Amino acid sequence: MVAQFGVIAAIAALWLVPARLDAPAVQGIALAVAAAGILLIGSAYRAMGRSFTAFPRPRASGELVSSGPFRFVRHPTYGGGLLLFSGVSLAVGLAGLIGAAALLVLWWRKAVLEERLLMERFPDYAAYRRRVRRRFLPWLF
Repeated sequence: MVAQFGVIAAIAALWLVPARLDAPAVQGIALAVAAAGILLIGSAYRAMGRSFTAFPRPRASGELVSSGPFRFVRHPTYGGGLLLFSGVSLAVGLAGLIGAAALLVLWWRKAVLEERLLMERFPDYAAYRRRVRRRFLPWLF
């Protein structure tokens, strides 16, 4: 968790590096990508309800969620975060894309740990994992 917030803070700092693409089309795409990330995060949070936690270990009272965006990807919150940080980086500071790539690596490793813990907690998780092949975004990974 500490590393995650450290990388997010670094991304915000990298947004201050004055390098961006000012083309209106790029700005529009960037903001659409960021907005899609916010929507994905919000829908994942809503689907998880009381089961939501920022930590890899599932809540003791949590349930296995396979509805909403979880029908398509196993970790839509991370996918939404990647869209959000990448979109904002395209809009305000391209150097932030370096931080977004670092966040991808960090969240990939966190997801591996999280999935191991989910398999221990929920017997049906292995079948869910076979059914839902993508981790973060339906068209990417």
